[in-house]
Amino acid sequence: MKNKKPLTKVYVSFPNGIDWKNKGEANPKFNSTFELACLTGIKLIKFGYLPLIPQIYFSSMVAVSNRLRREDYEMLSHEWLTQSDEMWVFGGILTDEILRDVEIANMNNIPVRYMMYTESNEFLEIPVCNISKWKVIGE
Repeated sequence: MKNKKPLTKVYVSFPNGIDWKNKGEANPKFNSTFELACLTGIKLIKFGYLPLIPQIYFSSMVAVSNRLRREDYEMLSHEWLTQSDEMWVFGGILTDEILRDVEIANMNNIPVRYMMYTESNEFLEIPVCNISKWKVIGE
């Protein structure tokens, strides 16, 4: 086996519980955060990243067994975030949960990138100066 360069670990954050057909992304093809997270993870793998997406991994555990408490979910997600090389925020909506994640990333000197999907399903990085246009909603 060849020695490969380690994959960049990207913690990916999406707003939960969003009606993607009526809010958020420019592309309303997504039916749920889970679907958007899965498709994003596949794209990141194809681009050579290691996606760390709590909405896929931990939400699947909750779906199988409701024994994973919200506090555990948040603790595990934040642990993953602190071990990441980058954080990517998707969705055009900033929730309290995402803002907490951004704060943790900043405290741990993890670069935060704000991303959207284009109409052609490509990633588009949004300059930080334009983030003020994103919706902010409390949970």
